[in-house]
Amino acid sequence: MKTIEKRDYIHRHLHQIDENLVNEMYEKIRSLIDKKDPVVGFDASNKPIKKSQFIADIKEAETQIEKGKYITIEELEEESETW
Repeated sequence: MKTIEKRDYIHRHLHQIDENLVNEMYEKIRSLIDKKDPVVGFDASNKPIKKSQFIADIKEAETQIEKGKYITIEELEEESETW
């Protein structure tokens, strides 16, 4: 049986598996996925931030800085007075 067939079989029969096995499978799969792209923090809404997204965000911020698309601390403080 090929991998795709195994995945389809698992998917079709997942509802028949008891909760303990579902929990074990979930933890195993989650740990394997997290090793490839681990969670490195959480956003303001408490949603997890993966390493790949964090790096992409940093690169985007660096690009914006290079283009002069930023505000200084002084500008932010001045703007915050009107909130």
